[in-house]
Amino acid sequence: MKQSRLRERVMRLRHALRTWPRPQKEGEQAACLFCDTLHEALDIREGETARCKRCDHVIYENRPASLVRALCFSMTALILMVLAQTLPFLTLGAAGLKRELTLLNAATALIKHDAPILGGCVILFTIIAPLFLIGGMIYATAPLHSGRCAPGTERIVKWLYRTEPWNMVEVFLLGVLVSLLKLVQVAEVSINAGFWSFAGVMACMAGALAGIDRRELWDRIELATRCKHSGKSRSSNESAPLTQSRSRASFTKAMDQGLAACRTCGKLNPVADHKRCPRCYSRLYMRKPDSIENTIVLVVAAIALFVPAHILPMMTITELGLSTDKTIIQGVVTFWQDGAYPIALVIFCASIMIPLLKIVSLLWVCAAAKGRVHPKPATLTKVYAITELLGRWSMIDIFVVGIMVSLVQFGSYTSMMPKSGALAFATVVVLTMFAAMNFDPRLLWDQLDSTDCQSKETEASETLPEPNP
Repeated sequence: MKQSRLRERVMRLRHALRTWPRPQKEGEQAACLFCDTLHEALDIREGETARCKRCDHVIYENRPASLVRALCFSMTALILMVLAQTLPFLTLGAAGLKRELTLLNAATALIKHDAPILGGCVILFTIIAPLFLIGGMIYATAPLHSGRCAPGTERIVKWLYRTEPWNMVEVFLLGVLVSLLKLVQVAEVSINAGFWSFAGVMACMAGALAGIDRRELWDRIELATRCKHSGKSRSSNESAPLTQSRSRASFTKAMDQGLAACRTCGKLNPVADHKRCPRCYSRLYMRKPDSIENTIVLVVAAIALFVPAHILPMMTITELGLSTDKTIIQGVVTFWQDGAYPIALVIFCASIMIPLLKIVSLLWVCAAAKGRVHPKPATLTKVYAITELLGRWSMIDIFVVGIMVSLVQFGSYTSMMPKSGALAFATVVVLTMFAAMNFDPRLLWDQLDSTDCQSKETEASETLPEPNP
């Protein structure tokens, strides 16, 4: 009798997994990860988006056929990635010699020419991170179609989202195009199948990441996990029921209710009961500890390296025994003088404007979170989101250096070597990316609320009647 009930319960859970979306829970809440405002988690139709009423940030979406798209795109990307690793990208011919560029050659060339850190960055951002995203997506989504959850899925999906900013496939392809426009002026260049395979990887990964519904994915994982423990009593993986939210006009915060939204899976949890999210095992906190201080330290370190990165040479070009050092600014000027105005603007924006604007923006939001300046938090939130999104595009110069060093090695005729400016610039990009990830945008809205409270107290004190003598 007990076995039949247990089997029936498991079948109901698996049916709920196959027929999505699941029934909405009464009183379910969701918190905005940018301003911490609580909202009632209403059911939305396919293709619709639920946005925060206060800061207009996307809280969750309902994407049709989410897991099917993610799985199909990921499997296609895996096949194309194997082809991209084995087939040449470009073939360069000069002075009767030919050289081929593969994805791995761009990294190993930097390692061979005394730039192992840069080579490691290229391998990490163009090979390891994309492969982990593709493999992890397949590992997580494939069993969910049959109502099952593979071992360790929660931790793998958690690291999938943490790895996503370091996937720089599209940045590397843009670097290939920039290098191609420069090399066609001095040599014969042909585009091979590896380039098109890698372009297909970029398109498939973009489709997989854009098509996945994070809320659905985590809900499916949670339901599939309950299938394994369906015969047990209520476990620690299921949090206590949430209270009803107040009126939306009051903008109740999750922190005021003793709740913390997991930054990885979005699940609301009572902080008093859990130090880690019971669904994805990420650490829970009301606000990131020492967020402003750590961000400022990282930004100051980036500022210290910003000037050397643009003064020191990125690479040395040797032609017929004569060596010339090239900085980032000299590279922009060279493209401009050669008439390649779009490429010059791309490099100028990616290598000079974006890092500089990132530094200024991060200092601005830190000052606002400290109460030093008082712009609108909604504006600062959008500035922060753009800063976090555009950060990785500054790596284009590092990829150009790796491609040029890999291809242009023709002995005494012409060759290129990486220099110290490339390492300094790569460090600036990585530091600013870590600084943006470390900042907690909810602090901006906390500062606004504290300012409003102080102003209300001041107004109340001013309207009090004076005591009679």
